[in-house]
Amino acid sequence: MAVNVVSRSFNQAVNENVQRRVFVGERDIKLNPDVTPLLTMTTKAGNRKPVNSTRIEWVEDDFVGYWGQVSAGSTNIDSVTTGVPVVDITLFAVSDLIAVPKADTSSAAEEILRVTAVAGTTTGTITVSRGVGGSGADTIGATQDLRILGSAFAEGASIGTVRSTSKVVKVSFTEIFRRPARVTKTMVAQSQYGVENERKYQQEKALQELKREIESMGLFGRASETLASPGTIRTTMGLKSRITTNIVNGSTTLTETGLLSFVEGVFDDYYSGREKLFLSSPKVISALDFFSNGNLLYGPSETTLGVKVQRYQSTHGQLLVTRDLLIQDGPLGNIGWGDEAFAIDIPSIEFHPLSGHGENRDTHLLQDVAKNGDDVYADEWLCEGGWSIRHEARHGRLYNVQGYA
Repeated sequence: MAVNVVSRSFNQAVNENVQRRVFVGERDIKLNPDVTPLLTMTTKAGNRKPVNSTRIEWVEDDFVGYWGQVSAGSTNIDSVTTGVPVVDITLFAVSDLIAVPKADTSSAAEEILRVTAVAGTTTGTITVSRGVGGSGADTIGATQDLRILGSAFAEGASIGTVRSTSKVVKVSFTEIFRRPARVTKTMVAQSQYGVENERKYQQEKALQELKREIESMGLFGRASETLASPGTIRTTMGLKSRITTNIVNGSTTLTETGLLSFVEGVFDDYYSGREKLFLSSPKVISALDFFSNGNLLYGPSETTLGVKVQRYQSTHGQLLVTRDLLIQDGPLGNIGWGDEAFAIDIPSIEFHPLSGHGENRDTHLLQDVAKNGDDVYADEWLCEGGWSIRHEARHGRLYNVQGYA
């Protein structure tokens, strides 16, 4: 782990200088110089948007659903019954046309129903005309899915039933990220191998570590606010806690079929788009490399929004694959996130620095913050900002990939 407090004795400085005599690159000092692909792509995409409140709020909505479900207990509905109990009556209205899906093994077209009456407020019963268009009445399963196709109104009919959805307010918070760097003035003044100016080097390293913290919260954070006066603490949201819909278990040994199932899931709805950023642990990257051996699943490397990626080709959509070194296991016990990967809809994720009333809390360097007479330079990077991850169903998470075959 990097150390920020770099005040050294003379002997420590000499030892470090001796070690750097074999140094070959003036800029190649930090072990992992680029570990923030999510933050980089979000910024390059224009999704770094200031807010003037520590509470980040937005509204999410969706279209009215078109899949309903029969609720007849354990008893199927025969071909002559016209009353069909359903789980959610609010999905249905008079004049709706409904298809009754058949088993995958059936080659016949579905029966079409037309709703003539609706009764109930949450659960309820629809009254239907059977076999519309000569489709033929058939048995309807006790828990059968029903697909609302559209409406067929009579000439001169009254206005239809208004169906609506409830908007949902989502909340995240800005978080105060701080990363100090402290170096003696003696170390700044003396010549060193590999580093021309120790203070500038420590400032640069602290900045990269601050970005790493912001990236880590974007991946694994949870939104919270603990009010206190003074001393309120806020934390921002992250992908892992936000995603609840498209979560796929790699079942320890990921197969190509399992991977394609995950890809299908993150692209299988109307809001999914055709392209996702795929932030991956090294293990999952190895699986993709293994599956693409000898075929054209992978496109050539390219730089997209400041990050080097490879395109994983699928008819469902494309994954912009890149390794995120923060998605890793801990050094002991192999417990952590080394088995995981995230498929991210870039237009639906933003980072919000706090800025307003002449005060900009975006990433900035505070110099000489500790003026207490110590013979040191004490500097600090500070950023107050937070992540917003909209419409969690647009994203996906793959986990439990410990091997591949």
